[in-house]
Amino acid sequence: MEYREIGTKNLRHIWSVLCSNSVLNADNNNLNLNNLVERLTFPIKAEMKKSKEASKATGYMMSVELEVVSRFKKETDEAMAFEIKFDFVNSQGAIIASLPPNKFGIQKEIKSMRIRSKINAIPVDQSGEFTIVVLIKEAGQSQFTEVDRIPLDIVLKDEN
Repeated sequence: MEYREIGTKNLRHIWSVLCSNSVLNADNNNLNLNNLVERLTFPIKAEMKKSKEASKATGYMMSVELEVVSRFKKETDEAMAFEIKFDFVNSQGAIIASLPPNKFGIQKEIKSMRIRSKINAIPVDQSGEFTIVVLIKEAGQSQFTEVDRIPLDIVLKDEN
């Protein structure tokens, strides 16, 4: 079996994780990842169901405080720019939301970088295993490249 990291021509994806927050240690520049998230449970109240039905919405937009933290390595000696975005995929394999891309630049002398992307709301339409798909695109490219999939179990709990 051969190990192969995924990325683009000039940018290699090392890892991505989902956590509740992260803190940069000023003494050593290490990043502390707090409360890695594998599962979220959301209470669904009767009034939420009624509102969803009245608006003909396909799901709920739930407030959360999460971060996707990713690490990348630059594979060129030149400065470069890229974009990162996230797709939310439900347990049926349907993309139910895409976050707008964020643009980043990496200076010539920088070889690797971490990116902390905050997520304040997450769309859910059912219980099951959701996936947060991490995609990147170098400046000048027309298509995004999938570099990681972060599994996330979602539980919608009826509260009547």
